[in-house]
Parts: sequence; structure tokens; C-alpha cells
Amino acid sequence: MGLDGGTVRACAKAGPSRLGRFALGLLVLLLAVFAFGLDGHDEAAFRSFCEACDRWQINPEFRYVAFDYTVHGSAAMRTRPFCIATRRCILAVRSLPLLPKKYAVNPTSELHYQNFSRGPLCAYLHLCGEQDVPNHLGLVEAIGRHESEPRKLLDSFQMDFPVAKDAGAVQSVSSLVQDTEASRPFAIRSNINLLLGPPIAQIARDLGIPQTPEEMTPDQQQAVLDHLDAHLKHHDRELWRTKQVSDFCGGIWAQVFGPPYKALLAPIVMIHDVSRIALVVLLAFLALHWRRKWKRAANASGQSGPQTSTPQTRDDANS
Repeated sequence: MGLDGGTVRACAKAGPSRLGRFALGLLVLLLAVFAFGLDGHDEAAFRSFCEACDRWQINPEFRYVAFDYTVHGSAAMRTRPFCIATRRCILAVRSLPLLPKKYAVNPTSELHYQNFSRGPLCAYLHLCGEQDVPNHLGLVEAIGRHESEPRKLLDSFQMDFPVAKDAGAVQSVSSLVQDTEASRPFAIRSNINLLLGPPIAQIARDLGIPQTPEEMTPDQQQAVLDHLDAHLKHHDRELWRTKQVSDFCGGIWAQVFGPPYKALLAPIVMIHDVSRIALVVLLAFLALHWRRKWKRAANASGQSGPQTSTPQTRDDANS
């Protein structure tokens, strides 16, 4: 049985209308996912990391940068945007084929992100373990004996991305040399991550919290990290001296590799912001559109309703 011309035209008109409604509904759904898939805590962690990363690029005090990086980096790594752990998202991106080698995942990446996800103290210990402190101590001592220039220490770091070498960065070297009395040899000439176990346990006992970093909550780890530098300076001066060099190296690492991580996190925040605004505007537009449509339908219904006849008067009847 064939279809007449009116039926064909009606079907053709209804098809795009249904497709348009589906596309509109899908757009609203996607905007809602991006607008609400990042809660307030995760958004604040991402923004804080990105803002801190910008600070690290100008006149950095590298020892402070190392501390700042472990705090903000750990907070960002403990987020779950769109119910997916951030560390898994970063690993997935860094595992993409044809990615430049300096961005690609390496054998220690999983452990790095796992430790940063556990809390700031675990992040700090992992950062300490990634440095090459023994290879830099000799140059620090040479600068302390005025046998080399402070800038030479910055030049000695061969990284995939530029190391800051402005006036603040050079001053950071000078402060390191002065604080550690680098003119005399360092007694401890190794990475310090394993040496920090006993002092961390002592601080934890004093605070009445678990003595193993992995058993601490992130807040407890932060409390220990806040006390660690002063504790070592008072109780173990030589370990404290080497810790300053380790922190300096960790700050270089953070300043250099912070921007690539920001490049992954900043777009998420931007999409989140744009989606919130776009969702509000779209819903307001749809509400206004449907209100006008209902009003036109109501007016059309009133105009096409049954006409009521006016009763004839007695005079009209008699005539």
C-alpha cells in the first residue's frame, strides 16, 4: 500500500525533528557530565597545582618548590575526575602511541603516580629517591669553596625541558650553599629517602600517629612533612645538610616537569568551566523556547475552540 504525498512529507519532517531532539539531548547530557564530573575538591586541587606550577617558573626557591610540588602534586593525584583516578588518566595519555619520548611513560611511572596518590609524605620520599644527589654534592662543595660559580650548578642539570636560570634561581643556589655551609664536605653522600625512615618514625610517635607513611592518612603525612625539616636540623645536622641538596634537586625536577602535567590538568578545568556556562545558557534558552512554544499552542487552542452563539433578544425574535 503506497503512501500519499502528505504522509511522505510528514515523515520527512518528523525524521530530522527526532534527530535534532536526540542531538540536543546528547549535548545536554555531555555538558552535564563535564560540568558535574569534577567536584569542588578535585577542581580546587587542579587549580592549585596549575597556579603553583606557574609560580615555580619565575625566581624559584628550588627547595621550597620541592615541598610545594609534593603537596600540590599529591593532592592533584588523589582526585577522581569523572570517577576515574587521575593517575590512570595520566598513564593512559602517556601510553599513547607515537608520543614523543620525553612525554612517554617509563618503567618507574606507575610507582611514581602510585606513591603520589598515597599522600604528600609518600610523594616526598619518592621524589627524594628519584634524585642523583651524589653527583651534585661535589659541585655544591666547589661553589662553597668559591671554586665555581652558582650558575654552574643550574647548568649541570640536563633535563628534557628548560631549567629556570633567572636571578631568583641563582639566588636559590647561593642560599643552598650558605645554609649548608658547603665549604666543608658533606658527611652523607647518598640519596636520603631510605635514611629518613627513623626520623619520620620518631616524629610520628611524638604526634601519636602510625609510624609508617603508607599507614598514615594524607593529613597525617602532611603533619609529619611539616615537622621533618626542623626535626632533622635539630637532631641530625648532617642528614639535614644533605636533605637540602636533595630538596634543591627535587625542586629542579618539579620546576621542569610541572608544566607538562599542567598541560594535562588545565584543559580539564577549562572544559569544566566552559561546560558549566554553556549548560546554564542552553537550559535557559530551551526554557525560553518551550515557554514561547507552549504560549503559542495555548493561543492557537483558544482561537480554534468552539464558537459560542449569542442568544437572540425578544425583539429580534419578534421581528
